[in-house]
Amino acid sequence: MATHPHKLLVLKAFYLGQGIAKKGTYVAPAVAMVDAAIAFLEPKQDETSRVRLLFYVLLKAEILRSNPSVADLRSRARNISRAMGSEMFDEYMAVEEETQTRVRAGGIQKGVIADQGIRTTETFLAKYGSFVKTEVVDYACKALGIRSLSDKEFHFVHKTSLKELLEKHGVPFSI
Repeated sequence: MATHPHKLLVLKAFYLGQGIAKKGTYVAPAVAMVDAAIAFLEPKQDETSRVRLLFYVLLKAEILRSNPSVADLRSRARNISRAMGSEMFDEYMAVEEETQTRVRAGGIQKGVIADQGIRTTETFLAKYGSFVKTEVVDYACKALGIRSLSDKEFHFVHKTSLKELLEKHGVPFSI
């Protein structure tokens, strides 16, 4: 069964944003490219352009996830999503919540002590007698209720670059 395109865009924003954020030297040029896409799509009112605009705002929010300006980006994304009648923003926030790790204190006083970063996957070993099974949990997919991706969907989510997306969407940009 095919995954809804909006859920794929949420996954793409998460994984591409995380990939860019982890490569510190790429953040500034990538944000400039995303800003070019946002400026290009902002005046357009057709549904496809609005979905793409929302995608790029979510992507920028993910790249800058640890930056204080992320609240403004999320607010903007929420407004675009609501105006479209879409659940993309809520789905994105579900991914954010599922992938954010926290260390919790035990005992009488319980609460979040420290943020330990972002988790994308976790591997578990399950032993059934002499049979050992490895199971990988993709937390972003789990948040969206996605059990598996087709080869084509996997390629889009994990292999398609920002440059390829901008070219496909007709966004003029410079590196």
